[in-house]
Amino acid sequence: MVQLNNILLSGFADEECEEFINQGFDLSVWIRAPFNKDSVPFSAGIETYMHSDVRAFEFSPIKGVQLSGNLKKQLRETTFDIFRRHFFRNNFLQYSNLRSWNTLDNYFYMAANFFYDLLSRNKIELVIFSNVPHEGAFVILYGVAKLLDIPTLVLCQSNNFPNRIWAMTDIEDFGEFNTFSGHNLPLPLPDVPEQPFYMLFEIEKVYAKKYWKAVILQTLKVILMSVSTLAFFYHKRFFRNIFRLHGMKDRYRLISHGNSHHQTVDLSLPYIYFPLGLQPEMTTDTIGLAFGDQLLAIEEISAIIPDHMVIYVKENPKQTYHMRSESFHRRLSAMTNVRYITHDFSSLQLIKDAKCVALVTGTAGYEAALLGVPAITFGVTWYNSLHGVFPWKGDETLEQVLEFVPDQTKLQSSFDKLTRKSYLGLVDHACGTMMPVYDKDQSIKQTVSSVRDMIDEYSQIL
Repeated sequence: MVQLNNILLSGFADEECEEFINQGFDLSVWIRAPFNKDSVPFSAGIETYMHSDVRAFEFSPIKGVQLSGNLKKQLRETTFDIFRRHFFRNNFLQYSNLRSWNTLDNYFYMAANFFYDLLSRNKIELVIFSNVPHEGAFVILYGVAKLLDIPTLVLCQSNNFPNRIWAMTDIEDFGEFNTFSGHNLPLPLPDVPEQPFYMLFEIEKVYAKKYWKAVILQTLKVILMSVSTLAFFYHKRFFRNIFRLHGMKDRYRLISHGNSHHQTVDLSLPYIYFPLGLQPEMTTDTIGLAFGDQLLAIEEISAIIPDHMVIYVKENPKQTYHMRSESFHRRLSAMTNVRYITHDFSSLQLIKDAKCVALVTGTAGYEAALLGVPAITFGVTWYNSLHGVFPWKGDETLEQVLEFVPDQTKLQSSFDKLTRKSYLGLVDHACGTMMPVYDKDQSIKQTVSSVRDMIDEYSQIL
């Protein structure tokens, strides 16, 4: 068994880092993510960076230490596309007005040098991510570690099963989980799909409140700066506030039911159901891999379905106008066998009557498997190994799906095998609401203990 030392801990909060130390982990670097912004920092006695600072690229450029040209080339080939998506995700959150395309390149290579120095200088032997890397800088950390052959342990909270964590060494292994055997605690196969806990709130009311509050406050800022000399002396801040105001409507305004692009649904037609994933979001933009561009997936299906079939593309109920610009609809409308439909049409009804469900990632594919309807996944997702789920491999995948015959015994067996590979614990404490009794301290101890189990198993194959 190999003993892994000099660990870089990414994304964990104070109480979690303290528990890692208490349980004997050899930590060298910690990228701190507090549970809340007012928490008192825990002094771990190791090199520490704030998660928010790293995410915003607020670190000093590394002088004298640089990636080789070959490593830069490889990193760009493997990482830049996903980095680009997540940089704009961060831009969406921070309203940073980009002035030129090379801003992306500058941040990319500065972050690459920063992480190369951090990993090399501290002789890091393992990087532990509390979640799938899904913000620009952390995507680069993952990419650099892979190029340097530094083992990575990527955790992901289950949003479907209480107190369960998925673990993988590579993002592409999400759903297969070939490295880890789990805690061997199978879960019962649900009789019917259940609505995920994160959808159990009135999204319209929440977003409407945020929209008006944000727009009013931002308008006041612009007015005050306009009628004072602040706009003259702080022109960059002034234009940033204008940019923020412009972005508010896209960020908090949900796709309306009366959208002129919506089309009618005829369930008597043979169809494929394609539910769009929320964007920007980790489940689409990272584990969607190349198909974080969801229209690319729809175009691939559209080009090969039989002439008598159509594709119903249903909007995500949490989607705002951000990432649904006019160019999105122009590209979508070019596919004559595709129908864009409103998000309030029953998803379960669409699944039950569909020839198959196709999606990047998302709960609808899991729901389809439970209902005996085949599903095509273009990205990697936790249920990819279930009976009835077909990861996209090209034209032949559609042929397999249309010939699929459901088998409840095979579904039960695949579900049992899959859930045995999960671990007990919480890395996303918002999911504590799924548990009948939630004790944060106990959950942290259980989680760190589970990570110890993962590392013990991982070290045996290194």
